[in-house]
Amino acid sequence: AEDTTDRSQDFWESLQSDILGNSITVHGVDDRVLLLPEGSTALDAAFYFLGEQALSLKAVHANGQYISFQTVLENGVTVEFIVGKHTKATREWLFFVKTGIATAAIRSALRNEPREVRVASGRALLQEYMTEKEKGLIEEFDPKSLSHAVHSLGFSALDDACMAIAEGQLEPAAVFAALFARRDGDKAALKDRRRY
Repeated sequence: AEDTTDRSQDFWESLQSDILGNSITVHGVDDRVLLLPEGSTALDAAFYFLGEQALSLKAVHANGQYISFQTVLENGVTVEFIVGKHTKATREWLFFVKTGIATAAIRSALRNEPREVRVASGRALLQEYMTEKEKGLIEEFDPKSLSHAVHSLGFSALDDACMAIAEGQLEPAAVFAALFARRDGDKAALKDRRRY
């Protein structure tokens, strides 16, 4: 219930910020005209025009030309959306949107994935980040260090943190920082001990 309340609060706050900012006019091929927050992307527009159906978005045309999902729309543009049969929404989409409505819809879709899929996806993103930073495999880390790192971020287990990563609520960099801040702190404490 608390999680639902938090989500509802986030949604209303983001909706309010969408409404109160400057707007642009965007035309749909079905003769609909909508006001979108200034800075909206093609993916944002899809959620305004299509609602949940935008989760299956395959492509976007603006004034007859294909554009990427993250393209910022200009005032007066005409957009057309090509939708598939299956949900395609990914965590990456969160980086392509600027509006609260689109963000809330994408996060909701990500949360609806089965638990094991979210854990595996978040774990893969964390591992990808650690590989990028040349810090080895998650499996090589001391379970106590991992446990302490995720506890310091407010999660009871690594799987919970991985799910939050998959849902776009937590960045892999935060887990990485928590894990290595502790290790660096331990090294600093060890150096201090050696001084005496």
